[in-house]
Amino acid sequence: MNKLIDVYPHLIEALQKKAQITSLEHLPQVVDSLPIIIAKSKQSGNAKTANTIANKGYFSCKDEYYYGVKLHLVGIKKERALPLPEIAYISPASTSDITVFKEDIACNYFNVPFMLIKLT
Repeated sequence: MNKLIDVYPHLIEALQKKAQITSLEHLPQVVDSLPIIIAKSKQSGNAKTANTIANKGYFSCKDEYYYGVKLHLVGIKKERALPLPEIAYISPASTSDITVFKEDIACNYFNVPFMLIKLT
């Protein structure tokens, strides 16, 4: 995972060029997050990998605790297609999605409509 982190900005830029998007202002955005699980519930208490950012969190869709990080994605909403990725954030697993949205995502956009995805 640490080796791939530098690839994401280049990948997102290439996808934007392919979609021929030059200005992102006022385009509807979609925000979602997913866990990157390093250790599942039984081993999550003893895990120490990537301990500068990873910690113990709760994955509500599967009703289980895990050790890892969360990947937060912001994408441009497209009709009848998957959103076009714009920004990716990584946070500790224990950080709530709404906190990341308020502190890291929403403050960088003005007058942009957002759709927050919450699956339970």
